[in-house]
Amino acid sequence: MSHRTGAGRHYNGFVVISARTAAWLVAIAIGLFAWLFYMKSAMPPGVARPGDPGHHAHHAAATTRIVTTAFDGDDVLYAVEAVDDRVELFTSRDGGRTYSEPVTVAAGEAIDANGEARPKVAIGPGGEVLVSWTRRGQALYTGDIRFARSTDGGRTFSEPVTINDDGLPIGHRFDSLGVAPDGTVVLAWIDKRDLERATAAGESYAGAAVYVAVSRDAGATFGPNRKVQDHSCECCRIAMAFETDSTPVLFWRHVLPGGIRDHVAIRLSDDAGEAVRIGSDNWQIDACPHHGPALAVEPDGRYHFAWFTGAEPTGPAVFYAYSDDRGRTTTAPLRIGSGALAGHPTLAVAGGRLWLGWKEWRDDGTTAVLVMSSDDRGDTWSSPRTVATSGPNSDRPFLIVTRSDRVLLSWADPDDLMIVPVAD
Repeated sequence: MSHRTGAGRHYNGFVVISARTAAWLVAIAIGLFAWLFYMKSAMPPGVARPGDPGHHAHHAAATTRIVTTAFDGDDVLYAVEAVDDRVELFTSRDGGRTYSEPVTVAAGEAIDANGEARPKVAIGPGGEVLVSWTRRGQALYTGDIRFARSTDGGRTFSEPVTINDDGLPIGHRFDSLGVAPDGTVVLAWIDKRDLERATAAGESYAGAAVYVAVSRDAGATFGPNRKVQDHSCECCRIAMAFETDSTPVLFWRHVLPGGIRDHVAIRLSDDAGEAVRIGSDNWQIDACPHHGPALAVEPDGRYHFAWFTGAEPTGPAVFYAYSDDRGRTTTAPLRIGSGALAGHPTLAVAGGRLWLGWKEWRDDGTTAVLVMSSDDRGDTWSSPRTVATSGPNSDRPFLIVTRSDRVLLSWADPDDLMIVPVAD
């Protein structure tokens, strides 16, 4: 059985969720956030044991591990996570079967480490190991974007620096880190400086804003902060990808008029670019869903989008669409999943094949990651296939790609970091 993406173009309709469903979703989100906060406060995250034999890095923890991974040009796997007040990095040279002892990237910092906000790792143009994270501030929902790099393969790291340049004790959070084909390093994040200005002036302001900072020397220095767009959702992560000419493309949940929280994409060209709406779910909800989207860009410029919505009557669900004109029009969104609650999509392009993964919550209390693939650039898809299962408390899934175009699932739960091949 295959799944076909609609060939027609998708334009806006209008769908709103009922008040009852909205209240249900908000209650779940608030309850989950409070539970995670309590668990992280009451139960320390344990100590990574990177040297243990077997396919997984073991972690004696009561809550799920929050781990981000990346491969370098030699297919060495780098993984970062927050452990107590430290950002730690460990490496694997055998595809995740065994790991080095952890290296401390930063210490003595209150680090954001939950599903949407997590330390990030990327590899620079000369093999530099680049790490970003959010340091929590004293007040609730405040923080700074932090960055450090290694020029010796992750053995030592530079002193951390703060990337947001306004010096204000406000919200700068949910950082996204990427490296363009030409080696340009891009950091994007959600920033509340414009909300603060509007509030001080007695003006209304919905959501937050997306800001970026760019480094053209492999992370040694960053240019000034640049605002990309006002009115982003406050707590959904930003997806980032690059065109072949190294132009960054960002995709995020946006606060649209009427309290609708759908998605927009923007190509960060020299003239600042123009944000375009992707999909028309019309999810009207006065809360942040903590549910960021996924993005992949093919060498010929086709954009692939995947996102979650709770809008009725189609949601809650994950949807996929692609665009050949930089998001101005898209294919009709394809619903992903088969009745189970699906969320947290992830995309990867490798070896001429497109991969889409997502997480599902099942009736028996377990979670699973499913994948499907397309050999015709998103027009038709293979049947979904389960590649990993875990208990109820698992992390977001991520598809990662090696130099040799192998696609693997990176997924964590309270005990393990799982690195799982997804090829048929």
